[in-house]
Amino acid sequence: MTGSLLLAAVLNVVSLPPNGHLDCEVSTNVVLATSPEMSEIEFTLSLLSTPSNSVEVAFGTDEDLDGDISRAEKEFVIECECGAWQVVDPKDGAKYAFAESFGENEFRWCAWMARNHDSKTLRTRLNGNSLATAFPADMLFFKRSWTHMKITSRGKGNCFRNLNVAQSKGKFFIRVR
Repeated sequence: MTGSLLLAAVLNVVSLPPNGHLDCEVSTNVVLATSPEMSEIEFTLSLLSTPSNSVEVAFGTDEDLDGDISRAEKEFVIECECGAWQVVDPKDGAKYAFAESFGENEFRWCAWMARNHDSKTLRTRLNGNSLATAFPADMLFFKRSWTHMKITSRGKGNCFRNLNVAQSKGKFFIRVR
């Protein structure tokens, strides 16, 4: 009899690197260790949205193995840019806005996938309210082959303070606060 056990893996980044300027850009990369059994990914982003701050979360594959997702390696981008919540197509820069909100916000994004397939099913919520989202039919919300997630904060001060990534059999959780 053979069996496998996938233990939970947790990564905590308690704060981003310090800012050197009043108006700046700070980013961090996280390695994603997905499994073929994974059926759900949940991403929660809690932040202070202002007219001058932006947070971008990009997913992709680090093809050159330098530990960083470059612009060309990004495959899915979601951002809150100066209060506008949107998905950005990294290939052509097209933006698909789905909400606008300032102040304290909590955005939750859940994607489900069939075994051995990429995700095309998505549920989004902003501050507890379901969002109607219309994205291109060929857009993937998550691929098991993605190796990294990159979070970039721009503007005055940090929009968020810490990052928590947890994985257990069948589920992957990412929380940014």
